[in-house]
Amino acid sequence: MKHTILITGGSGLIGKKLTALFTAKGHDVRHLGRGFKNREAEGLYYWNPLLGEIDEKSLKGATILIHLAGESVAGKSWSEERKKNIIDSRVKSTELLVETINKTGYKPQKVIAASATGYYGAVTGPHIFIENDAPGKDFLAQVCVQWEEASSRFEKELHISLAIMRIGVVLAREGGALQEIVKPMRFAMGAVLGTGKQWVPWIHIDDLAAIMGHLVNNQELTGVYNAVSPGHANFEVLTKASAKSLNRFVSPFNIPGAALRMALGEQSVIVLEGSRVSSKKISETGYTFLYPEIQRACDSLLKSD
Repeated sequence: MKHTILITGGSGLIGKKLTALFTAKGHDVRHLGRGFKNREAEGLYYWNPLLGEIDEKSLKGATILIHLAGESVAGKSWSEERKKNIIDSRVKSTELLVETINKTGYKPQKVIAASATGYYGAVTGPHIFIENDAPGKDFLAQVCVQWEEASSRFEKELHISLAIMRIGVVLAREGGALQEIVKPMRFAMGAVLGTGKQWVPWIHIDDLAAIMGHLVNNQELTGVYNAVSPGHANFEVLTKASAKSLNRFVSPFNIPGAALRMALGEQSVIVLEGSRVSSKKISETGYTFLYPEIQRACDSLLKSD
């Protein structure tokens, strides 16, 4: 079945991958973005969730809505203003979509909404988190809780089939965490951050896109799914796998956590803490991972460099 798929955040790393995938499969793909104001182009529609502005025509005839939009949690320091923007970019954008669908009656068959494995909290330990585990208490966990509560309105109020994806650390050739890890390796040698024992709930971008395709093709698959690889890896393992793919070395001396906390502040939890997260639920739906092991994933993204 061919769909008309509306993607928010379509110009980002994940959105570009999805656009290529779905277009290749013959689906009609549209984007909602803040950069499309006064731009006349087929399939590109303007919105600004913080101002409550949206081109309502974007939803007309759309059978699938994939909602990815949200300000990056990395980069700038987490001031109180930045924290508010991170939350508002997710919650207000979701609320605007819900309210627009309710107002116009342009109702997709299914919504696939992004969340993140940060839902479980910045915890390094032996527990493997599954979808019905309780959320964490830290900032990123509370962002995810509010994000998912807003997304639940699609189902509760509009009675639209809803799948929420708790996305892990996305490994890609075009950018993201993996490319940040290997930057120093291209000039000298890599280094493990902190203890290196913190887990990285990673996923290859090809698997992430394929899982979303799997959810589009199987309308009955609803609820929350962890979008992570089954091959658990901590930061040390990921760093060494990346170095092996590039035929580079890793320093025997780790970068101390104290130095990272001083440099990054509260945001340092992104690299210094991490949990193991289960992929069992999505696998049980019949999805088979393309890159289940970290070395194979790194090789596919780095080895030809």
